[in-house]
Amino acid sequence: MHEFETENLIIRLINNKDRASFNKLYTDPKIMKNIAEPLTFEFSDRMFEATLVKYSKKNFEMMIWAIYSKSEHKFLGIESLNFQYYQEGEAEAGLILDRLSHGKGNAVEALVGLIEYGFNHLSIQTIYAKCSLKNYAPQRVLRLSGFKKLVINDDDNLTYSVQKK
Repeated sequence: MHEFETENLIIRLINNKDRASFNKLYTDPKIMKNIAEPLTFEFSDRMFEATLVKYSKKNFEMMIWAIYSKSEHKFLGIESLNFQYYQEGEAEAGLILDRLSHGKGNAVEALVGLIEYGFNHLSIQTIYAKCSLKNYAPQRVLRLSGFKKLVINDDDNLTYSVQKK
């Protein structure tokens, strides 16, 4: 349920096997540098557990997928769709990759797969994404994935969107 693949990636909803990798991402100051303050291990683990509880109740207000390489079955990162603050047919995408996965095309491939999955299987019409004005790599990933820049927000973040054709 809610799994998909791209040419090089296997992408599935997070489960208990992903706990350590999930917590490592959210507590790493270098990874979180341009996203938000790193979380404490305890807070990250509670967030992980709360997500699994929601999934068990079929509450998919935010869906978080683990990204694995097909060739090595290695954890590469996570991506998400958040429906909580948006109208019907809209969601916000998020993507966090392990540092060793940067610069290898995984971000674009994972995000394009997420867009296609959202449009074709979740009835999404518009997907938004935000990133720091100072963080150029995610801006490039968003453009290469088909997103268009919408606005520079008051908090020095950029908002992008992509719409179903």
